[in-house]
Amino acid sequence: MFKLIKFVFKTALTLIIILALVFVYAHIIEPFKLDANEINLAADDITASGKSVSGASRPFTIALFGDTHFGFYYDLEHFEEVIEMINEKSPDIIVFTGDLIDDLNTYEGDKAEVSAVLSRLQAKYGKFAVYGNHDYSKTGNPVYADIMEAGGFTVLENEYFYIPELNVTMYGIDDCLIGNGDPSVLLASSVYTFNLVACHEPDIFDEALDYNVSLMLSGHTHGGQVRLPFFTSQFLPTHGEKYVSGLFDKNGSFLFVTKGIGTTKLPLRFGAVPEVAFIAID
Repeated sequence: MFKLIKFVFKTALTLIIILALVFVYAHIIEPFKLDANEINLAADDITASGKSVSGASRPFTIALFGDTHFGFYYDLEHFEEVIEMINEKSPDIIVFTGDLIDDLNTYEGDKAEVSAVLSRLQAKYGKFAVYGNHDYSKTGNPVYADIMEAGGFTVLENEYFYIPELNVTMYGIDDCLIGNGDPSVLLASSVYTFNLVACHEPDIFDEALDYNVSLMLSGHTHGGQVRLPFFTSQFLPTHGEKYVSGLFDKNGSFLFVTKGIGTTKLPLRFGAVPEVAFIAID
């Protein structure tokens, strides 16, 4: 009997130690790691849902990041590594897929400082952003746009922007949870340009497939944030349950979902290391 009690005690103690180590890693280490995720897409593989489409006028690179959630366990000092990583790669386009500040209504930092930091990001042909659900505030929707635009970003709300140097049309779909996200803006998509789409919520990809989408970029899911069996799927956000992270191909239309930078609700990451994605189209 004593041996059994001793065995149970040792087993329980071992499990407690393991769980404590996992928690320390998920709380202190992984949230502040940063991967450079490099993806290469051949232009010949991009046919926009089987339709015959034209591509970009030359190869180009996109730097993609999202879900910084400033003010919740992540600050501007930590963001310095993101700036260095992006600028070192000299991308043609930078895309931010939303959720800049975790809670605009309670954020105590200086929003002008956020803009100043964003302004240091450099791209040859433009920096673009869309709203995420956290980018809407009680004090008015323009708060987010004001911060991003002061940082040199063009905020697209169901709008598009043509980049003639690359023959790329950049589309931005508004947030689909709190905002007025409307994929029908893609009605303007031409078969004669490379159609690059940003939308915070990745599951909108299924609706976007009705149009000429070359590549859609999303965030929202944090890659699951805490990836554990029987746990992750229960906490995936609305419109982020089908496409969680990585690259997806639907008949020649591509979707890439970034794992993002920060955290929300729980100051933890496990199995979902923060990333900046660099997507090369050649």
